[in-house]
Amino acid sequence: MTGRVLPYDVQGDGPGRALVLHNWFGDRTSFSPLRAHLDDALGTYAFVDCRGYGEARDIEGDYTMEEVAADALAVADDLGWDSFSVIGHSMGGKAAQLMLLDAPDRVR
Repeated sequence: MTGRVLPYDVQGDGPGRALVLHNWFGDRTSFSPLRAHLDDALGTYAFVDCRGYGEARDIEGDYTMEEVAADALAVADDLGWDSFSVIGHSMGGKAAQLMLLDAPDRVR
């Protein structure tokens, strides 16, 4: 990243923290049906748009899974999260695995 963090929005203010990464050809709105069922008192959830999708559609890059993982870690940095879980659907799950390899001390 060149100092620019991907678009994301945060729901909840609970002690559990989770980055939420969408599926291939989706964006963070893919999780809209799920969001009504989250317990905001237990968790804080950051829903991220990956490069090339949603509000990050025009952000240039290599569009690799490694870049998705690095971008998601940059979002966690922006939020000031030292430790967090990752929820990933489809390609978001693959990025979550790469994040665990890149930052095993941060990903729960």
